[in-house]
Amino acid sequence: QAFTAVNKALDTVPARSGHGYLVNQCRRAISSVVSNIAEGAGRLHGDRAHHLQIAYASAQEASSQLTQLLLLGLLGPDDVAAAEVLLDRTRAMLWRLARSASSERNAA
Repeated sequence: QAFTAVNKALDTVPARSGHGYLVNQCRRAISSVVSNIAEGAGRLHGDRAHHLQIAYASAQEASSQLTQLLLLGLLGPDDVAAAEVLLDRTRAMLWRLARSASSERNAA
C-alpha cells in the first residue's frame, strides 16, 4: 500500500520540474522497501533482520524525499500525508519484524 501511495504521489510531480532526480531516488527507495522485505522473507535469522533493517531505512529515505518535494512545492500536503500514514505503518511493522528476527538470531 505504501508503495502504491508513494508512486501515485510522485506521478503528480511535473516532469519538467527540474527535480526528476529526487522523484527517481524516491521511487528507488520505495522499491527497495518492497525488495528487501521479499529478500528478507527468504533468509534466516540475522540475514532476515538485516534486510528488514534496510527496508526500514529505505522507508525513512522515501519519507525524507517526499518531504523535500513538499517543501519545493512539487507535491501537495494531502498527497504527502496519505503516503506518510502508510509509510509510518510500514516502518512500525518493519521495526517489530526486525526486532523479532534479531531475537531469533540471538536465541539460535
